Amino acid sequence: MYQSNVFTRKHESHFQTTTVNNNNLPRSLKHIQNRAEKGDVDAQYSLGDIYSNGTDVNKNYSVAAKWYRLAAEQGHAEAQNCHATLLSGLVDDMQPDYDEELFDGIRKQLIKAILML
Repeated sequence: MYQSNVFTRKHESHFQTTTVNNNNLPRSLKHIQNRAEKGDVDAQYSLGDIYSNGTDVNKNYSVAAKWYRLAAEQGHAEAQNCHATLLSGLVDDMQPDYDEELFDGIRKQLIKAILML
């Protein structure tokens, strides 16, 4: 099984652009989130897209990575690609002052994500 623990609470703030509050989501997004939390792979992939693109929510790459990863772990090919692409972009965008442990964790998870493709 594919596992990723790159975005721990310790490091999440480096990429989080907004606080996610389920009460503030539009009704349709709440429905998708409820399905995703119950393990619906397509809903998980959709939430990854929603948070990655900022559709009806502020962009949040940490949350997007979480939902892409969960869908990828269930074998969703598009989610696997999006997860790897998102992680790759994070590695490319990292500044020299970022936490070395965080960079190493993302790099290792990127390798795992690429191997799933």
